Amino acid sequence: MGPSYPRRPAHGLPLTSRTLACSCLVLFGSHWDRSRPAGAGTGHGVPARSRRFLRGRRVNLGSCMTIQEQIEIDLKDAMRAREAERLSVLRMAKSALMNATIEKYGAGGKLSDPETLAVLRKQVKQREDSIAGFEKGGRPELAEKEKREMVILSHYLPKALSEAEITALVQEAIAEGKATSKAQMGQVMKIATEKAAGRVDGKTLSQFVRDALP
Repeated sequence: MGPSYPRRPAHGLPLTSRTLACSCLVLFGSHWDRSRPAGAGTGHGVPARSRRFLRGRRVNLGSCMTIQEQIEIDLKDAMRAREAERLSVLRMAKSALMNATIEKYGAGGKLSDPETLAVLRKQVKQREDSIAGFEKGGRPELAEKEKREMVILSHYLPKALSEAEITALVQEAIAEGKATSKAQMGQVMKIATEKAAGRVDGKTLSQFVRDALP
């Protein structure tokens, strides 16, 4: 029997045998870093059991896949395993990602990981709204279904920033952009969005930036 892999590595994505190399993705500050070995200079990275499995094996870190590609592989895994609920959620996520790609870049385009995360966050938000509606309408069984779907999607999202972390990130963006008024909000948002790397939704980030600028 082969080695047992943890289902969810430190960066938040489900781990499968075919994507073990991609568990070397490490979140450094505001960027998904695909160029450094897991755990290099940080406490994040591949769990100990996976590191032992990787030792002595040829791994091409440069070929690590995007979140969208990971979803495509997990969708096929769910299909083979006949996991109906997971398959349904991933199909809906894939459809939403395809629509967002066509809308922004046209056919043949490709979303970046931060853009993919923004779409997935919208999918999670839709389910949060549905849960509230079903609970208010006395349909707990439907609310539970939405909660399970939300958990499946949340596996692809990095850990959300706390309010203190968002405040610090916004202050860094303001300093970096040398912003002195709300007239420069767009410039600050661009810097802050890049730093956040999908760890906070755009509406929340925008509010923090607006409140921070004089």
